[in-house]
Amino acid sequence: MKGFFKVFTTIILIAVTATGLAACNKKGKKLDLSPNVSYAETHKYAGADENFRVTVTIGIKESTLIADGAVSNVREFATVAVMPLKVDLMTRDYSYAITAEGGEFSGALSRDVVTHAYVAEVNLNGLKDKLTAVKVYFDKNEMEIPIVDQLKGKLTYSQALDIATTEFKEKIEANMTDGVLPREIFVKLIRDKRNPDSPYYWYVSFIAADSNYWAILLNPETGEVVSKKG
Repeated sequence: MKGFFKVFTTIILIAVTATGLAACNKKGKKLDLSPNVSYAETHKYAGADENFRVTVTIGIKESTLIADGAVSNVREFATVAVMPLKVDLMTRDYSYAITAEGGEFSGALSRDVVTHAYVAEVNLNGLKDKLTAVKVYFDKNEMEIPIVDQLKGKLTYSQALDIATTEFKEKIEANMTDGVLPREIFVKLIRDKRNPDSPYYWYVSFIAADSNYWAILLNPETGEVVSKKG
């Protein structure tokens, strides 16, 4: 009889342990929201002189980027933007050349009606980690502005997304349908547009079809939450 109870107790302990482990694994399972990302930045080169502020933004985005809560046709992109800093430079015809270790990429710039910067899509041919400067051409002038990747040595967009996912874990789980979150995610490196010397922050937003959103601002060096909405 003692042997029976010993075996029975062992079976119960194994069952309880297995159930506990299964519960822990289920509880500790990491939420993977990478399929929900419709816009994310992997590199953010920036530089400036007294005449222009330039950026080269590299990452992934939807071919037609619309904040509608859905994700489709995500592709790689690279965009150069040149912002004139003087009134007499606001209405010129501009072209550019991006210099890199191993190549140079050039083309015409067109004015963006929203930001008023002069922009162009660029094919960097695999040299996205080796950009060094942007040359700006107008009239008979050429100005070269060194650029530095503001994300070098900082948290990646994936790490920023992981932190944001943890912060909004309860909301995410409550809004899931059949294991799918009906929201698209933007992960952008932003700064105060009124102060070009302000630091950059990771901005992560979870956007629904009705434009309702949750958002978080993170220190890109430490991952510290600076502000949170939602």
